[in-house]
Amino acid sequence: MTKLLQFNHHHTLRFAEGFYRTRSNVASLALATSPSQFSGGYCSIPPSRLKLSTCYATLSAVVKPQESAFDGKEAALLVDELRTNFNTGRTRSYEWRISQLQNIAKMIDEKEKCITEALHQDLSKPELESFLAELSNTKSSCMLAIKELKNWMAPETVKTSVTTFPSSAQIVSEPLGVVLVISAWNFPFFIGAISAGNAVVLKPSEIAPATSSLLAKLFSEYLDETTIRVVQGGVPETTALLDQKWDKIFFTGGARVGRIVMAAAAKNLTPVVLELGGKCPALVDSDVNLQVKINFYF
Repeated sequence: MTKLLQFNHHHTLRFAEGFYRTRSNVASLALATSPSQFSGGYCSIPPSRLKLSTCYATLSAVVKPQESAFDGKEAALLVDELRTNFNTGRTRSYEWRISQLQNIAKMIDEKEKCITEALHQDLSKPELESFLAELSNTKSSCMLAIKELKNWMAPETVKTSVTTFPSSAQIVSEPLGVVLVISAWNFPFFIGAISAGNAVVLKPSEIAPATSSLLAKLFSEYLDETTIRVVQGGVPETTALLDQKWDKIFFTGGARVGRIVMAAAAKNLTPVVLELGGKCPALVDSDVNLQVKINFYF
């Protein structure tokens, strides 16, 4: 524990390596013994002569170790782990895909209150709006994927040229591999990436910390953690992720960051899906209560 001595608003610290010495007016200190001991230190002369004196304080400091950030090394290890698990064929099966989709629907049903509370904490969304705009739409997308998954996975027979008779041909949909989704959790990119049989890293927005933290917790409970991960954080974490080689990147956000994402993906010729937002204009009539409208929109 670090001890701090205050001498009439003057602070002196001594760490284990050595001493800091100070001269201060300590006449106001209530000292009873000689030599006077206080706060783990001592004064070299009796209290009666302590108006201006040389004092030594022996202090100790414990520096709390800083938690290691999610850097490029950890990002590379994460991608390698997910790619190894993907290469086992685990995510390709219909059973794996349908189980993850069903667990997402189950998570929405069982944790509806937790999700709406997190959305209110981050975005001040009312419970009804959260249900209609977030939970209901997400579950509908999930249920549609569950219903159509077999059809999406089925090979599509196509005609062949007469020059290759009697050959036959099919279009078979295959998962790309390990994909990065920088987006809100409720957007269809995430559900689509799982339906396609990919290993997925979801990077939620750092400006919604309550939702991001909740997603990390719930996904570890409901989904396959060996192939689906959530990475929390801001610009450093996103940069570390973009420095890795992905098989596809989905991004939802503004045009400025979209350019950064596309430039990073171009280094590895990674295909990118960008959903870039724009302005949301609102018409406000002159006879409305402006303060009420401002509170509603912002």
